[in-house]
Amino acid sequence: MGVTPSSQIAMRACTRVFVGGFTFRLAKGDTRIAIWPGVCIEQHRVFIRADVPFPGPVREGPLAIGVTIPKPDKLDWADGEMLTAVAWRWVSQVGACRR
Repeated sequence: MGVTPSSQIAMRACTRVFVGGFTFRLAKGDTRIAIWPGVCIEQHRVFIRADVPFPGPVREGPLAIGVTIPKPDKLDWADGEMLTAVAWRWVSQVGACRR
């Protein structure tokens, strides 16, 4: 599966990270990472490892998938640290151009 549709994410385990003004989401079984500008919580938050105040309004509910990037082969959906590293690399290379 490329990217789990936003309207179906409540039925699938996933990890989200918020880096550089973007939300990065990888769901179990996905082969691509979904990216949205801002803070996006499509359905409901279930488990939060590190909760910090968000830098702006939180967009909730199903969202259209905007940008996706390939998931590195070694990245597991539950590996928040590696997803964060991938996110920072994307933001440093491309993210500043998309704002």
